[in-house]
Amino acid sequence: MKQKVVTRAPINIALCKYWGKREEDKVLPSTESISLTLDGLYTQTSIEQKENGGFVFYLDGIKQEGEELDKIVRFCSLFDPNILKKNIQVRSLNHVPTGAGLASSASGFAALSLALNVFYEHRYSFEELVAITRQGSGSAVRSLLEGFVSWSRDGKIKSIASSPKDLRVLAVVVDEHKKHISSRQAMAIGVKTSSFYPTFVKENQELAQKMKEALDPFDFERVGRLMEKSTSLMHKVMLTSHPKVDYRQTRSKELLALTQNLREKQVKVYATMDAGPNVKLFVEKEHVKILENVLLQHGFDHYILLKAGKKAEVIYCE
Repeated sequence: MKQKVVTRAPINIALCKYWGKREEDKVLPSTESISLTLDGLYTQTSIEQKENGGFVFYLDGIKQEGEELDKIVRFCSLFDPNILKKNIQVRSLNHVPTGAGLASSASGFAALSLALNVFYEHRYSFEELVAITRQGSGSAVRSLLEGFVSWSRDGKIKSIASSPKDLRVLAVVVDEHKKHISSRQAMAIGVKTSSFYPTFVKENQELAQKMKEALDPFDFERVGRLMEKSTSLMHKVMLTSHPKVDYRQTRSKELLALTQNLREKQVKVYATMDAGPNVKLFVEKEHVKILENVLLQHGFDHYILLKAGKKAEVIYCE
């Protein structure tokens, strides 16, 4: 067991969406998903031995207790069944709004699983680590690799060769507060109650294959169209669920409409949303300044410019 390990894991944005599981206990997705790992928004996690005090976990400086702590302990116990008896301190700091639909759970569990694995002297192989990481957050496994990543129905992940050197992503923060219902809860509702869900599974799986073809060689416009189609399918599942789940806010819808208007003016920009009100805009580098000016003109002044990023990594170990 190491003395101290610090890791950093980036967020990833799904181009072809993950929404629902075909095997709940193994966290195997109903359809293949395709994502892009991004720089600039990440979670940094440290785990270290201490002299006393038992196991403690801090999220963004706040000591976790009750249900939130229980969830973390269950995950950490996959690496050490007796972890509650150990004097260990874990600190997780999100450099991304927590629970706002900007993939903080993905970066969080990717950073935590990598930190635990190194702390416990690489207890698991990479393939085993992927299977363990899924238990915390399914989409977290995609942050274990850089660039475009495929997460298949059998649970495995792999990098997709692509060269999107001129691709930029603007994460527009409409609301950074914690969302009213978690992704996990909304997924479960959709799988059980949406009459559209079987159609989503079929069409999204087909989209994933088309997306891989569009990524190599990189075809920006085709990637954008396929991404928007997958986003639409996922949100239709939410809207046909009982009860209905709708993360979109008025400003979210305004931004989606603005994206459509910009394309009519030959500004190449495509939008996607996940389980939250915030919008991610995919744009070519040459149109970034135009897009930023338009966003500011319409009062969207809280955004983060991102590009393809590195995988989860160890930044300190002793």
